[in-house]
Amino acid sequence: MVHKHQTEVSVTNSGTSVTKWIPPSSPYYSICCDASFKSVNNAEHFGWGMIGRDFAGQFIRDECTYANGIVNAEEAEYKGLIQAMQVAENLELQMVCFELDAKLVIKAVNGDIQAVAWQNQFLILEIRSFLRKHPLWVCKFLTRKFNKPADRLARHARNLRVSNTWHAYPPNFIASVILEEAANYVHNYS
Repeated sequence: MVHKHQTEVSVTNSGTSVTKWIPPSSPYYSICCDASFKSVNNAEHFGWGMIGRDFAGQFIRDECTYANGIVNAEEAEYKGLIQAMQVAENLELQMVCFELDAKLVIKAVNGDIQAVAWQNQFLILEIRSFLRKHPLWVCKFLTRKFNKPADRLARHARNLRVSNTWHAYPPNFIASVILEEAANYVHNYS
């Protein structure tokens, strides 16, 4: 079975087209992830953030991680996706849609390894290994405006140089974004 999860939909409301995020089909989980990379005084700093939600868009878990020594933004995105996959594996999630706003990462993961810098190709092979072990996992592109919680978590980790995990309730600094998104969900219960 191939899961065809649509991440966005345009809805016409009074003549105005509005694009909204769609939670995945039941019983899939969505894990939106993002990386934040910055080089400061010849030191590279990386923050990674992920938000896990169920098919109804309900919060499951947030996580952010800080690291340094990452070579570039592309590597940071791949390593962030690998961490999200490790979390999903540890939670024993069988059906997951990983959503990222990095087109190059999605393109490479879903087939075009030539699009990847040669020094990062081993990371793509590791991601593909996860996907082979979990045939109901998929990776999709998500427009940046729908990845705000993961982006804020990644920047939080990088700026404060912290790593944290939140269960049951998201941290205050992204709760309002999650609530705003929830008010605009277009549900897909198919």
